[in-house]
Amino acid sequence: MGAGRGWGGVLHAPCLQPPRFKKLGFDSVNVYARASGESEWHFLARDTNSPYDDHRELAKPGTPEVREYRLIGVLKDQESGTPSDSTSVTFSG
Repeated sequence: MGAGRGWGGVLHAPCLQPPRFKKLGFDSVNVYARASGESEWHFLARDTNSPYDDHRELAKPGTPEVREYRLIGVLKDQESGTPSDSTSVTFSG
């Protein structure tokens, strides 16, 4: 996300608190995620308000999983800058 590359206020917390962010001058952010250990990032949503709520089901019901997230700033409907650093959140279902 440009020079800062950070989430601007991300909380590293288990699923009780979803990932929070500040747009840092962008119109919105594109949210990407992957399961811990995966190499490919998957687009989830374009978001304009923090926090981002991930409502996807667990891969294995009842089994906690770690999901990684990163953001890319969006300005005038175009991704801009570099992806943010990633952050991990544990979901327990």
